[in-house]
Amino acid sequence: VDIAAFNTSNTLGQLNKVLSALASDERTTFLGFSFSSDVKQFQHCLPELTFIGAFKRLVDIQDLYAKIAQIDEQRGLGKVTANILNQKVCKGEQMSNWARRPLRESQMHYA
Repeated sequence: VDIAAFNTSNTLGQLNKVLSALASDERTTFLGFSFSSDVKQFQHCLPELTFIGAFKRLVDIQDLYAKIAQIDEQRGLGKVTANILNQKVCKGEQMSNWARRPLRESQMHYA
């Protein structure tokens, strides 16, 4: 979900309502990668989005991979993707300005 595209309080409120319903539904499983850093970013930048605290079922792929691969250290998304899918993740847009619109094609590809 492109949170930055929901730039009015009305649309943010609607988005929060929908995501809160999904997050609190026991039948919905959310997948994330190193999701705790995203949670901190949401809480800092958009504290009105309370769905972050409503997750009933959240699987952090980074933690799951560490358990399955029986490794102690955390691996980044690039290494996990390469190990599981034999695909390289282009990280060129990772630290780009995601608030600037419209997004570049390369940003949309990265996302």
